[in-house]
Amino acid sequence: MSNIPVSSGALVASEPRASQSSEIVQILRLAVESKVDVDTIERLTALVERMNASSAATEFNYALAAFQSECPSIPKTSVAKITSARAGVEYGYKYAELDQIAKITRPLLTKHGLSYTWDSDLVDGKVLCTCTLRHVSGHSQTAKFSAPTDTAASMSGPQKNAAALTYARRQALIQVLGLTTTDPDTDAGAPRPITSQQVFDLEDLAKTLSAEDRGRFLKHMGVETIADISMSDFKKGHTALVAKSKGGAK
Repeated sequence: MSNIPVSSGALVASEPRASQSSEIVQILRLAVESKVDVDTIERLTALVERMNASSAATEFNYALAAFQSECPSIPKTSVAKITSARAGVEYGYKYAELDQIAKITRPLLTKHGLSYTWDSDLVDGKVLCTCTLRHVSGHSQTAKFSAPTDTAASMSGPQKNAAALTYARRQALIQVLGLTTTDPDTDAGAPRPITSQQVFDLEDLAKTLSAEDRGRFLKHMGVETIADISMSDFKKGHTALVAKSKGGAK
């Protein structure tokens, strides 16, 4: 798991909250010394907790917004090649490796007092990964991603589970940080992505697919999400989804 350490500079953001907590403690002390009834003290305590939670959430949102404004797009510099034992064909897709994402994001996360951890479990034969993003203020936010193991791939059981876990971790981290991954620039120029309407059309066709079939479709197209499909491959993806939809309707 990755838990980014927070530098002393990032802790500056928590100082106003420390001052506020000190003032609240004084208020509660005065309430006790003034022999205020227990119900009133409990209401004051609940108010304090709500104020602290609201303040922490605000600080978290500011920190995440600052991080996202400074974080560049993550280039997809790696290619995964998978051989389907059942179909006997090889296919691949571009992606940004987990350590590459960490290398680019870690300095900015530390700068803004943010860190993340992962938790994972095996649910219904699928790897479920939860990425929790935390701020020094105490507020946190999570993103979940479930990845099926590719039963058709030429890998051992542990290898399939490890590959699914790595994929789920990467996707959950991308989601919780709101990252953008892109193909690296080349002299010929980056491929033009499909339009938002085309994304909607393909998503509408793919909504009946199982998680495993959706994963195989994305691997077949060489992308991680439908929005990553290039304009030149739209017809190929549309044809494949239409054929899959008709086949499932039989």
